[in-house]
Amino acid sequence: ECRRVGVGSYIESRIKIASKREPVNEAETDKSRDETQSDREWLLAALLALAVGADEELSRGVDPSNVSSKLKSDWVDALRKAGLSAFRKGAALRASESPNRPSEIAKKSERLRAQFEEQSNFLSNFADDYVGGVTTEPRRMNFMNRAHLYALSMIGYYNLGALEAGSPGDQIYWKLGACDHCTDCPALHISGPYTRKTLPTVPGLGHTKCGHWCCCTLHIIPNALDAILSL
Repeated sequence: ECRRVGVGSYIESRIKIASKREPVNEAETDKSRDETQSDREWLLAALLALAVGADEELSRGVDPSNVSSKLKSDWVDALRKAGLSAFRKGAALRASESPNRPSEIAKKSERLRAQFEEQSNFLSNFADDYVGGVTTEPRRMNFMNRAHLYALSMIGYYNLGALEAGSPGDQIYWKLGACDHCTDCPALHISGPYTRKTLPTVPGLGHTKCGHWCCCTLHIIPNALDAILSL
């Protein structure tokens, strides 16, 4: 038999259930470097292997424009594969507060889509420079150093996943890491806390003056009301 339950009684029952659960834990992304090590190593190896393949095609007389076009496509595919892996790991970090599906969060994330698009454009320029021999010119960043920056960006994707998997009302603090800082990071540190919407970027994504070398992390305090309502 169905019974009507008043709003007050319903809310009270929800609070009782919530009180019996584990307390909502704060989240730290201080393990982002360790958690993304395999993604960084895989991407660096993939970029190198694909570059070697491009060299072989050039030596066989394949048109440089065709080699560059293929290299762009292959590099972008590798970036997306590694970036998605790192993003999902960051999103999974938040599953202890509210169950989530990292793959679905990745599909819905506009910030992730925008980041892939931005880095894909840079990666396309990198491919043109590599095929054109620019990366071997004096006073230009060589191939390995440039490729390493894309590998380091996996830390940023992890942080972005941790950010996107939370609730809109979460309080987010930018924590300074143990390294020399650019002028952006201390400013972001003292200007918190932020919400998912107001935080302009995340550590390691390349939007601070220290770029992908950023050593900062995020400290996230879940919104207690969101945790109760999620029940």
